Amino acid sequence: MNDYFPKNFDKNETVKISAVAKDGLDVSSVFAVKAKTGEVVEINDGTLKLDSADVKIYANTTRKIWKITFWVDDYIELFDKRNSDNKIKAESVRGISTDKTFIDTKANLDGVSLTSYKIVSKKEFAYVPDTSRRGEKIALALNNCDDNFLISSIYSTFRCNDDQILSPEFLFLLISHSEFDRYSRYNSWGSARETFDWDEMCRVKIPLPSIETQRELVTLYKGLKNLAEQNEAMLKPLSDACQAFI
Repeated sequence: MNDYFPKNFDKNETVKISAVAKDGLDVSSVFAVKAKTGEVVEINDGTLKLDSADVKIYANTTRKIWKITFWVDDYIELFDKRNSDNKIKAESVRGISTDKTFIDTKANLDGVSLTSYKIVSKKEFAYVPDTSRRGEKIALALNNCDDNFLISSIYSTFRCNDDQILSPEFLFLLISHSEFDRYSRYNSWGSARETFDWDEMCRVKIPLPSIETQRELVTLYKGLKNLAEQNEAMLKPLSDACQAFI
C-alpha cells in the first residue's frame, strides 16, 4: 500500500487524479480514504470531489480497506485518574496479566493508602510498560465490566478518544494478539529493564474499517471464542471416559 499523494488538498477542491498521480500509475487502481474515519470516498471518472481536507488517496489494485493502516495515536489518549478521595476500596485492586486480563492482586494491602492508585473504568485500558521477564509478552487488559478497578500508579492507562470511530473492543482484539506481544517486545528499550513506553504505543499502526465492520468482527470473535470454550468443556468428560476404558 502506498500513499501516492502526500500533498494537502483544500476543502471543496476538485482533484483530477491523473494530474497528481505518479508517472506510470494505473488511475483505475486509485481510491481515497478519509484519514480520521477510514471511510472510502468514491472517485467518479478519475475525479475526486472533496468535502473535507482530511482525505488521503491510495493506489492498490485490490482496493482492500484492510490494507490501509493508521497511526493509533490519533485515536487513543493517555489519562491519569486517581483514587484521591479514597472511595474505591482494596477489594477493587487488580493486577494485569500477560494473558490480557485483570487479575486479583496478590499484594498485602493492609495499611496501604490507595489514594495514589489509578482508576480504570469500563472500556478503558491499562498496561505494564515494563516488558522484562514476562515471557516475551506484554501485560495489558481492557476493563469490560461496569466496576471500576484500581491499579498501581506505575501502570499506564489509556482509552479510545471516540468509540464511534475506534471501538475499544476492536482495538483490544488487535493488541491482545500474540503478534503484538512480539512487536511490543521488539520495540521495548532500556538497559536494566526494557519498557514499551507511551511514545512507542503511539507509533503502532492499526487497520481501521468502519465502526460497523469493527463491531461485526468483535461479535464474530466472541461467538467463535465461546464456541471453542464450549467444545473444550465437552472434550474433557470425553477424554476422561476414554481414559477409563484404557
